Amino acid sequence: MPRTLNLVLAVVALAPAAIGAARADSYPVSGLWTYTDVAGAGPSKTCDSPTMEFVGDHRWDTGGGVPDYRNVAIEKLDASRYALNDEFLGPPNVRGNVQYTLELLDEDHLVMNIVRYGRTIALRRCV
Repeated sequence: MPRTLNLVLAVVALAPAAIGAARADSYPVSGLWTYTDVAGAGPSKTCDSPTMEFVGDHRWDTGGGVPDYRNVAIEKLDASRYALNDEFLGPPNVRGNVQYTLELLDEDHLVMNIVRYGRTIALRRCV
């Protein structure tokens, strides 16, 4: 009986972590995007640094001070715009979040507007 009770307690203890992980949404875009030549037509054939990569509910950014983000909430505003809230862990172990809108201009171009910091980031999809 104690073994069963320990198993039940372990499952109950882990449930909030599993539920929290399931809440994260995938980004409305995926793949590797570049900061360079953002006005060019179609996807970029060369994607030198800096870049931003979207994979599921994570994004990695080589163009700013924080390299690793995880999405916690997405709201679709209209056919091409989304409101997002991302968590980040920056050096040295500073945890925070950033809220922004992401607008898909077309399949190869997007714009992120980070209102809190007054920053706009234009990106172009990599081949």
